[in-house]
Amino acid sequence: VVGLLLQSLGHQVSFAENGLQALQQAQCMDFDLILMDIHMPEMDGLASTREIRALKGPRAEVPIVALTADVMNVAVDEAVAAGMNAFLAKPLQRSQLEAVLPRKRRSAN
Repeated sequence: VVGLLLQSLGHQVSFAENGLQALQQAQCMDFDLILMDIHMPEMDGLASTREIRALKGPRAEVPIVALTADVMNVAVDEAVAAGMNAFLAKPLQRSQLEAVLPRKRRSAN
């Protein structure tokens, strides 16, 4: 649903099935924004975010936004501590998504 919403706003979207795939994509592709679920198999979103932040160069600085159904205060604190820039709770409203989107769009393969 979020992917369709992003596409309707004119963005290109890449998907990862788990945190490890998200990390691998972040290592080899340039993104304007990463929406990261906190709870994923293989590697959770917090660990993936920490690994992305440890990369060298501008790929380490991509904005990462938590997108999760976990709305407990501890989840927000953990997301920020891992290096996420913002926190969005599901179900997501279009206006919330638009608020975190960068103004500039770049193609993501």
